[in-house]
Amino acid sequence: MKIDLNSVKKGMILKKAVYYGTKVLVEAGTKLDEVIIEKLRKFGVNLIEITENISEKEPIEVILEKEKEVRACFTKDYKQAINEAEDIVNKLSEGKVETEKVEMLVCETLKNVTTDSDIILSLLESTKDKSFIFQHTINSLVIAMVIGRALEYNDKQLEILGKGAFYHDIGMLKVGDEILLKKDKLTKEEKEKVKKHIDFSLEMAGNESKEVLDIIRYHHERMDGSGYPKGLQGQDIPEMAKVVAIADIYAALTGERNYRRRYDHYDAMKIVMQSSANLIDAVILKKFLKFMPIYPINSIVELNKNRFAKVVKANENPFRPVVDIEKDGKIERIDLMDENNRKEYIVGVKR
Repeated sequence: MKIDLNSVKKGMILKKAVYYGTKVLVEAGTKLDEVIIEKLRKFGVNLIEITENISEKEPIEVILEKEKEVRACFTKDYKQAINEAEDIVNKLSEGKVETEKVEMLVCETLKNVTTDSDIILSLLESTKDKSFIFQHTINSLVIAMVIGRALEYNDKQLEILGKGAFYHDIGMLKVGDEILLKKDKLTKEEKEKVKKHIDFSLEMAGNESKEVLDIIRYHHERMDGSGYPKGLQGQDIPEMAKVVAIADIYAALTGERNYRRRYDHYDAMKIVMQSSANLIDAVILKKFLKFMPIYPINSIVELNKNRFAKVVKANENPFRPVVDIEKDGKIERIDLMDENNRKEYIVGVKR
């Protein structure tokens, strides 16, 4: 069914690819959101063809079944990505560079993020074992890709960003298990050794472009100059390094460590937001919040009418996401941005 772009709504699925000249602008099967719709508008697209009967007005049972299928595919891809990251990094440690595999991993991650960023973000997790480095790598990559799309990066920029996110912390493997697996807090000397992971990551990234290497080199710089290795401030820090900084912090907070338990996604988001005052780029964070609400995907929240709900989708207003409420074995989906639901709001998070 062909439809005017002005009538397109978030959640519709593109039936046929949209081209700009000979280049694919948006691939078939893409779930449309504000970013993609605006991209089509900027390129002068007036008419697109969408799959019929895919709007949020479908019966909730149909929507949930479709989401279940997508989640199953994403779960498989997510676990496979972690295994692939481990294989690539282990070979890098042996001096074997597999650039094509890194590019394929970045491409596959971007495809999943484009298909449904809400579901892929809901899968991010980390367990307490040595593989946390590889899980952290993939989680950071996913988050960086989400932010990159929010910033409307083109394909080349997303590839650079993805590679930088993939390589940014792999040098941790060379820091040593006695530090990585330590249960107590690190000493000052041990923290200095951890900082060396940047040099190791740069070494393992090999002949990547300057843009990719700059992401690795500067992802621990902070807006107020308190970061390392150069103590850069504000606009002196490359934008993509700022993106990976946010992805790195959020992924690290939600991951298990031997010296602390993981933060839940809500507390992690609060910490990241508090950091925006002087450590991370507040403008970039605001873009991220369009896809990851204050109450992150899968959070259990309490509504003002004494009902509990699960956050399932982000909205442009990060305080008013889409939630699912279960009652008598049935699911009701409520979009808190919908005018009909303006009297409902979140009052807290279930602990």
